[in-house]
Amino acid sequence: MEVDKSGVTESHVFRGSVRVQVVGDSLPSPFGRRVGGEGSGREVILGENESARVERAEDRLVIVRGAASEKTARFVRALPRPKPAVTVRIVETFDGVELGAAFEQMPPDRYAIRHGAAVYSPPLTDDGRPSRGYIRTVATDFCDRDFVFEATFQMHMDGPAHVPGSDTYIYFGLGDGVPNANYYNVVTCGLVLDFFVVDGRAFVRFCHPDSNLRGIGNAGRTVAEVAPPGSLGSGRHRFRMSKVGKWVRFAVDADFEGEFQPDFVSRPIHILAAGPPLLNATNSRLLVGAGYCDTITVRFEELSITYPKTPKQSGKGDEPMNGP
Repeated sequence: MEVDKSGVTESHVFRGSVRVQVVGDSLPSPFGRRVGGEGSGREVILGENESARVERAEDRLVIVRGAASEKTARFVRALPRPKPAVTVRIVETFDGVELGAAFEQMPPDRYAIRHGAAVYSPPLTDDGRPSRGYIRTVATDFCDRDFVFEATFQMHMDGPAHVPGSDTYIYFGLGDGVPNANYYNVVTCGLVLDFFVVDGRAFVRFCHPDSNLRGIGNAGRTVAEVAPPGSLGSGRHRFRMSKVGKWVRFAVDADFEGEFQPDFVSRPIHILAAGPPLLNATNSRLLVGAGYCDTITVRFEELSITYPKTPKQSGKGDEPMNGP
């Protein structure tokens, strides 16, 4: 297709067939219907080596059909395909008794690795302080890479649905994976998807240790809703975080059955707009975690991370990302 400076549109077909139709600037017919259809001068199906121009005839637009002109040599027949990026995929299936080399626990020994899962085992405490535990990547360079991060977990209530102090959370996202010294329900620094177990709600929270930072406070600040209250209960779910340049999006597959089908998807989030400092070498690990889960059983299953082999293959991310 070509549109000249005066607005005249010309279409050429090299293979197959194309329907050309005028959809604007139409006149009503005497019977109250829009003029259109094959033979009306406002719609035509072009075959191989045919062309058509959309021109103004008196007070309406019509299609003039003809043979392909000499100008077709200027048309591109196929767009060049970019070389596919060489990707790396890290998978942790928890098949051994310890984590693979790509992941570590913070703090140590919060999870028992057995039977294809990392089972959260909160320690008994006498001071009333809730415990937290994270599984995080050893690498800290995910600030420089595009990636797709996924994790499956199973959650089952063992005790009452709610007891005082049992605001249990499951965490998933990008950050340092260090427990906050003041609040049990956030990481120290990061952008994480929080699953608030008591309410069955999932939301994205920006966490930072500086309580004076824009009034955020140590408990963090909600930056996007994902799944409304009552959406997630006991069962098996899978979370996904996608990053392209400086944009991220979270998605949730509730009642996961083996192939990711998002039931809930967040809006695109500009990672720098969440609040500084994020995306630096000290706080860009990928992580999963649980906080104060002594009344539920939390089992993390397969973790997977896919990313370009070299940071240069990552996108600039100037525009919001599309899709789940």
